[in-house]
Amino acid sequence: MVLTGCLQELEDAHIISRIQYQEIPPRVEYSLTTEGKELVENLDNMRAWGTMIFAKYPEGLEKIK
Repeated sequence: MVLTGCLQELEDAHIISRIQYQEIPPRVEYSLTTEGKELVENLDNMRAWGTMIFAKYPEGLEKIK
C-alpha cells in the first residue's frame, strides 16, 4: 500500500487529522487526533508490559522465535 492510502485509512479511522493549505507549492500537515494520542499511549503501555513479561520469563521469548 502506498503512503497516501495508509494516511487516508488513518484519517478515516480518526487516528490522524489532515490540514491542506492553499499554497503553492501545495502543503499538507498531518497530526494525531485525541484518539490517535490515546492509541499511542495504549501501544506504549503494551510495549512496556511486553518488555516486563519477557524480562521476567525469558524462556517465553525463545518459544516465539
